[in-house]
Amino acid sequence: MRLQLGGWGTLTALGTTQAGFERLCAGGTGLKETPAGLGWLEDADGAALLGPLAPVADPVPLPRGVGLALAALAGVEFDGRGLAVVVATTAGAMVEGELVVQEYVRGEPLSAPRAFFWDARLHGVAEAIAAQVGATGPVLAVSTACTSGTVAIGVGADLVRAGRATRALVVGVDALCRTTLFGFRSLGVYDGERCRPFSARRHGMNIGEGAGWVLVEPWQRGVIELLGVGVATDAHHLTAPDPGGRGLRGAIQAALGAVVAARVDHVNAHATGTLHNDVAEAALLAALCPGALVSATKAATGHTLGAAGVIEAVFLAQSMSAGVVPPVAGLVEPLDGTKVADEVRPHPQRVGLSLNLAFGGHNAALALRAWADEGSPSDQDSPRATPLEVSVRGVRSWSCHGGDARLFANDSVETNFRLAPDPQRPQGWSASGWRRLSRLARLVAVVAEPLVERGSDIALFVGLNGGEFGSSVAFLRSYWLGGAALASPLAFQNSVHNAPAAHLSIELGLRGHSETLMGGVATVWRTMERAMCRVLLTGKPALVVIAEDLCPEVRDGISALGVGGTWGEGAAAFLLAPSTGEATEGVRIRWHDGGAPAEAWHRRQPWPDERDHTPARRAWDDRFGLGAGAEAAALAALVSAGVGSLAGPGAWLEVGG
Repeated sequence: MRLQLGGWGTLTALGTTQAGFERLCAGGTGLKETPAGLGWLEDADGAALLGPLAPVADPVPLPRGVGLALAALAGVEFDGRGLAVVVATTAGAMVEGELVVQEYVRGEPLSAPRAFFWDARLHGVAEAIAAQVGATGPVLAVSTACTSGTVAIGVGADLVRAGRATRALVVGVDALCRTTLFGFRSLGVYDGERCRPFSARRHGMNIGEGAGWVLVEPWQRGVIELLGVGVATDAHHLTAPDPGGRGLRGAIQAALGAVVAARVDHVNAHATGTLHNDVAEAALLAALCPGALVSATKAATGHTLGAAGVIEAVFLAQSMSAGVVPPVAGLVEPLDGTKVADEVRPHPQRVGLSLNLAFGGHNAALALRAWADEGSPSDQDSPRATPLEVSVRGVRSWSCHGGDARLFANDSVETNFRLAPDPQRPQGWSASGWRRLSRLARLVAVVAEPLVERGSDIALFVGLNGGEFGSSVAFLRSYWLGGAALASPLAFQNSVHNAPAAHLSIELGLRGHSETLMGGVATVWRTMERAMCRVLLTGKPALVVIAEDLCPEVRDGISALGVGGTWGEGAAAFLLAPSTGEATEGVRIRWHDGGAPAEAWHRRQPWPDERDHTPARRAWDDRFGLGAGAEAAALAALVSAGVGSLAGPGAWLEVGG
C-alpha cells in the first residue's frame, strides 16, 4: 500500500520547523552556540545546543530528552485511536542519569535510583510521548545508533502496512550528553571547531541536539509519498564504514524499490565531516546517483544522532516541496566528484533520498517522491488484515538453567537474581572477536549463532529492555573517575544499544536488514510483533533475538528502586518463517491482542506494579525470573514443547494449536 508523510515538525539549533528550514537555506548554522543554563557543557566547543526549554505542565520534572520531543510536538493535535508511536533515540534520558552515575561510581548512595535505572530505559521516552498524544497502538523505541531515525520511519510504515496501526507517529530525539560528546572525542573523530562536511579540509564531526517528527499514514492526496526505507549492514567494522559502500548501496536500492537510482534528484547525505565517512559516501553517490544534487545539514544542526534520520527526512520533504536544495554550510574546497553547493539552489525534485550511517556498519536510506495534485496516483491498497502468524523453524535459549531449558524441569534457583552461567565461545567464533563482546552481546551470540548461516542476508531483530546499561556505566566510570582525557573508547563503542547486533553481523557476515528495538516491560511482545509484521509483509524469514543481562549495575539499580520480584537474565533466539497452512514446517506462533486466557502462562508480578497474582501452571518468574531475556527463555521453552500460550501486557502469544 502507498504511504505518505501526513505531517512533520522539527526543533533544532536552527529553530522550529519553518524558521529552521529558512535559516538552513540561508546558510545559517546553530553550531558553537552554547547557551546559559547548561554549565556542564561549557567546554562543548563546536556543539549545536538548544537553550533551556519552556516549562511543561507536569508535576514531575521531565528528562530533557522527553522535554525536547514534547516541545517539537507542541501545538499539534493527533487522533490517538490506533496510532502507533515509534521513537528513535540513542541516549534517551541519559542527561539526568549521568549525574546519578557519578554518585554510583564514587561509591555514594544513589540520590535518585529511578533516574539511575528505570528512567534511563529508552522505552520510557516512547511511553511519555504515547501518553501525551493518547496513542492506543503499539509503542516502542528504535536504537540503531545514528541510523535510528530512518529505521524508525520504516518500522512505523510496516506497522501501518501490516494493519497493526492506522497511522504511526515517528519521533526522533536526542539531548546532548556527556556520553555522546566525550565518547566521540575519545574516538578522535570530534572537531572542536565548525565541522565542514564534504570539504577537502575537514577534521571531524560536531554533536547537536534536537527532535523531529513525521506522521506516516495511508496515501490520500498528499504531495510527499514515502517510497520506502532500506536497511543493510556492511559486516565490516564496528566504527568505520565499508570503503566500498556495499551496505549503503544495498540500503539505497531497497529504499528505492523499482525506481532507478539514476533518477534521484536530491540526496540529503549523512556527511558527518569525518575523514572516512565523507569519502566513502561521496564516491558511492557519484557512481550511483550521478544526476542528483547533494545536501548535507549536519554543519548547520550538528549531528543529532538518533534524531538525525527524522530531522533530515523533514528537511528533505521541505526541500522537495519548496523546489530548492539547501547549501552545505561552511563548505570549503568540495571533494572531487561531489555535486554540493555553498548557496541555495532552485531545483525541481521528483525523487529524493536521505541517508544515515551508524556504528556496526549499519546503513539506512529513506526515499520520498513528490506528486503534483494532477499527477497523483489514484489506486490504493488496503492494509493487511490477516492475523499475525508465523512458523518457528528453530529456537535456542540461554537462562539461569543453562542452554535450552525444558518447560517443567524440577531444577530451581532460589535467589532474587537468577544469573545465567557464562556463555562459552561458540565453535567458529574468533577468540579476538569474543573478547570484545560485552556480557549482553555474548548472550545474544550464544543463542543466535546456531540458527543462522554465515554470510546470510536474513533480517535480524534484536529486542532489549535496559540494553547496554553496563557498558554505558563502564564508559561513564572512565569519564567520571579519569576525566575526559581517559574516557574509554572501547566502552563507548559497546555502549550503543545496537552493539550486540553489530558484533553478530560482523562475526557472521550478516549483511541484511537489522533493527535493535526497546519495548520496556513489553519487549518480548513488541519485538515479536514487529518481526512478525516483517515476515508477513516480505514473505521472507527473520531471526529474532531477545536478551537482557543482570550486570552488577542493573542489579544495584533494581535493588535501589525497592521493587520486588525475582529477576532473571538470559536470551532466546527464534528463526521465524512465513506460515503456509496445514503443512507448515516448524511450530506455529500466533499473536493475539487483549487479555490472555486463563490457561496461558502468566508472570505473577509484572514490574514495577503488582497487578496479576493468578498463576497458571508454574509462573515463569518461578522458573526463569522476570526481565526480557528470561521471558524470552520462557517463550522458547513453550516453543520447544510445541504447545501453550504466554501472557503479556495487553497481548498474548499462542504456540502450536
